[in-house]
Amino acid sequence: MLLTRDMSKPDPLARTRSAKKPVTPVKLSSVRPKSKPVRVVYLRGGDPVQRAKDLEHIRRLDRAGLNEHNSKAVKVIKENFFRRYGERV
Repeated sequence: MLLTRDMSKPDPLARTRSAKKPVTPVKLSSVRPKSKPVRVVYLRGGDPVQRAKDLEHIRRLDRAGLNEHNSKAVKVIKENFFRRYGERV
């Protein structure tokens, strides 16, 4: 079934189409979002015992099925690990 419009009647949307202002381009303040700088504190190796405990804690959460995508706490823990030891987990 084809939908047709009675051409003898005026277009009901003609008034609203002609009343619109011309399109103006949107001016953006920046081209793309800029990443926030993160302060990294290298501990020159740090305490290896504490580093191993922190890493084991992250691994235990990972085995339980928690990662940075489904848990904000794990995301914060991993960010803090990166700030402390300069290594991504």
